[in-house]
Amino acid sequence: MRIAKTSLLLLILPAYLQAQPAPETQMMQQKYTRIDRPSEEVLKDLEEKDKEVVSVSLEQRGRELVVQTQDTPLTVENSAQLSKYAQRIPYEYEIELEDEDNATVNVQAQQLTAVKRWRDSEFPTKGDLTGVDNAYQQLDQRALGLVNADATDEDMRAFSDQLVVTKGTLIDAYRSAGDADLETQHEIIENYTELQRTGKALYGLNRDDRYPPETYRRIFENSRGSLAILELGHDVHCSGVLIARDFVLTNFHCVESSIAQDLRVRFDYEELIDGSTLPTRTLPVVGQLPMTSAQRRNYDFAVLEVGVDSPDGNHAGDLYPVQCLSLSRVKRDDPLYLIGHPLGDPRTVHDNTFVYFPFRVTELELTELEMAVRSEFLGADDELARLGEFRSSYQQRNAGGQTVYENFSLRWQLQPTIGVDSDTFHGNSGSPTYSRKTHRVVGILFDGEDDLDDPWQVGWRAHEAVLPIEAVVDRLDDTHPQWRNWEGVCIDD
Repeated sequence: MRIAKTSLLLLILPAYLQAQPAPETQMMQQKYTRIDRPSEEVLKDLEEKDKEVVSVSLEQRGRELVVQTQDTPLTVENSAQLSKYAQRIPYEYEIELEDEDNATVNVQAQQLTAVKRWRDSEFPTKGDLTGVDNAYQQLDQRALGLVNADATDEDMRAFSDQLVVTKGTLIDAYRSAGDADLETQHEIIENYTELQRTGKALYGLNRDDRYPPETYRRIFENSRGSLAILELGHDVHCSGVLIARDFVLTNFHCVESSIAQDLRVRFDYEELIDGSTLPTRTLPVVGQLPMTSAQRRNYDFAVLEVGVDSPDGNHAGDLYPVQCLSLSRVKRDDPLYLIGHPLGDPRTVHDNTFVYFPFRVTELELTELEMAVRSEFLGADDELARLGEFRSSYQQRNAGGQTVYENFSLRWQLQPTIGVDSDTFHGNSGSPTYSRKTHRVVGILFDGEDDLDDPWQVGWRAHEAVLPIEAVVDRLDDTHPQWRNWEGVCIDD
């Protein structure tokens, strides 16, 4: 299990601007949620200086709006003059002491923190980026309009739209700069990262994890089409999914050292809330779809043929729902869920899963993805080596007259890969991976990261790997064209 690391808490002062943190810590110091000084010291400064400007996100404590210091929060006296949006977006605020005894202050928004980051940036080619500068000015105007109590949802939408436009101008500037201008690239990436942080403060704008309650009923229904893989006389060691009445999809590495007839698939291996278990049903494997090493070409999947239930003679697909396969393209931050058997345990849903590195992207999406990836190791000694690894993984090809890039990841031995953030374990290999939007299978998990005492941070060199279902379908179409005629097969184009 991985635990998210807490961001460092910063007071934005000129000293900080002059002394940038080391590259390896820079990306941790992103979220300014409180003043990293005791309230008594802050109040004293406010009394002496009358006003102070800090970058901070306001917080709701019960019915009060507060500025959090190192110890005691300072109550915002003029909260009635601020909109609900002011609590969610990091602004540069001017703070004025209202009542020292009651630790209350007045705040006035000066500028968006992301805008301040851009205005403070200094690099030789900045003067040439007038389009970027104009976009930031528009963004700041939209942002300041959100602070007042009369701000509307329409104002928020206008701000969100301008945020997207501003990010677009940075992406264009990054592409124009090229690798020869490393300083400009670095400055643009750092400003892009600050805009990303601003976007994350907007409810549902970027990574949207809001789901209708009906979602969980659908997840439960789909889970009945997942299964455990085991060998006769042994415990469960992998996971799989029913893709036709008589056929199961799993990883090749789960079965490559086994004789097909020694394998079994087990359905309904699930523990209920009260600790009891469902009655399981174990069916024999009668064969494996033949594929040569050249045909498989390191694609880590296998298709097993499942025998009938004895003595009733029922086929697997007569008893359990065949899962529909999706060829739809997944994008960065799309929500997913996996269903499988970590450590051979009863069926588990891994529902907090998101796409980090899509299998297929457009040229524009690739540039934005590169900027996000590069921000992980900006300024590191091996920055260019990691960047080269990323670029080499996304291979260009033509798809229907459009140039696209597909992730044949060097991180995963050139297998077609969807890189995901998920908390899986040994035994999850072969787990069906579903889109939360369509509830169709978009891939199967084939590898991941070890869980350690020191939790790893998801990124280019640390993520879970899913084999895209479109790669599986393409390979099956090439090697066994008749497979689409199997009873129960469902493919959503």
